Amino acid sequence: MPKTQNMPILAVPPKTLIRSCLLAMALAFATTSLQAATLWIETSPDNLKEDSLIEFNVGYADDFDLVDLGARTLGNIVFPALIGKGGESSTIKEIAPSYAFVTESTLKAGSYIAYSSYKPFISAQEGQPKNKYVFTATHLFNIGAVEDDLVTKPTGKIPLEIVPETHPLRIFPGSPATFQVLLDGKPLPKAQVLGEPKGYNPPNSPTKARAYYSPTDDQGKIRFTPLKPGLWILSVRTSIPNPNKSDSDNIVYIHNLTFYVADAAAQAHQPQAAPAGAGEAQPAADPAQAAQPAAQPAAPAADPAGQPAAPAAPAPTGQ
Repeated sequence: MPKTQNMPILAVPPKTLIRSCLLAMALAFATTSLQAATLWIETSPDNLKEDSLIEFNVGYADDFDLVDLGARTLGNIVFPALIGKGGESSTIKEIAPSYAFVTESTLKAGSYIAYSSYKPFISAQEGQPKNKYVFTATHLFNIGAVEDDLVTKPTGKIPLEIVPETHPLRIFPGSPATFQVLLDGKPLPKAQVLGEPKGYNPPNSPTKARAYYSPTDDQGKIRFTPLKPGLWILSVRTSIPNPNKSDSDNIVYIHNLTFYVADAAAQAHQPQAAPAGAGEAQPAADPAQAAQPAAQPAAPAADPAGQPAAPAAPAPTGQ
C-alpha cells in the first residue's frame, strides 16, 4: 500500500477547478475504456529487409505487450491486408492461428500500411445501452529509406483512422509530429487520443498509465512528441448512434495505430524530404498536452463474454 501525504489546500478559482475536474474525468474514461481490450499489428524491425518475406503479429489482449491466444481470438481476427505504393500489395497468409501472418511474396523498398480488424460483436450490461464494438488497427512500416507519401494518407478501408501528417521516418524522440483522426474520411474533433510505447506498463497490471494524452482540435489533429524510440501505439475511440437499431443502440469504433520511432542514431541518416504538399501540419489546440500522462483508475467491468463495458464519454471541455 503506497504511503499517502497530506496536501495543502490551494485557493483555486471555481471555473478552473471545474475544468480541471472534467479533464481528469475524461482522462480516467479514456484510460480505462481503452485498456480492456486492444487490437494491434506489429512487425519486427529486424525483419524489415528488402526482397524478404515480412511477418506480422496481430495482438488482441488486455495488455499491449501480451498477445491473446485464447478462444476469443480464434476465428475473430480478420486477416491483415497490405497497402504499398500503387495500392494493394502482396497477399498475406496465416502461419499461426489468428495471430501470426506472413506475406506470400517479397517486398521492395518503400512505405507500407498493414490493416486488420476484429469481427464486430455486441455487448451490453443490465441497464446500459447495447453497443456494437468495431475494433480496427493499422501498422505503418518502412523497408529501407524510401519515403512514400501513401502512409500519410487515409486508407479508406476502415471507418476510424489515425493518419500521420509527418512521415514515420521523420518521427524521433523529442521531435513533434502531427496526426489527424478521421471518421468516414472526415476530421473528428474533440476525440481523446492516448499513446504509449511497448513495455510502458507492467504485464497484467490492474491499472494502466498512458505516456501521451491529447484531445483533437477542430480539424481532428494532435501534436505528438514521443519520449523514447521503439514501437508506439496511438489509440482513439468514438461512439455514434446505430442507424440499424435492430441489433444495437450505438456503434463504438476503436482504432489503434502502431509505428516505430527511430533512435537518435537513425536521425543522422534521415531520408531526403519529400516535396511539401498542400495542407501543412498544423499544431493541436493545446501543444502543451503533447506528453501529458493519463490517470490510473481501476479497470472497468467486463460482460460475461469478457468484452469491455463502454460507458458514454463525458463531454470534453475547451482546452
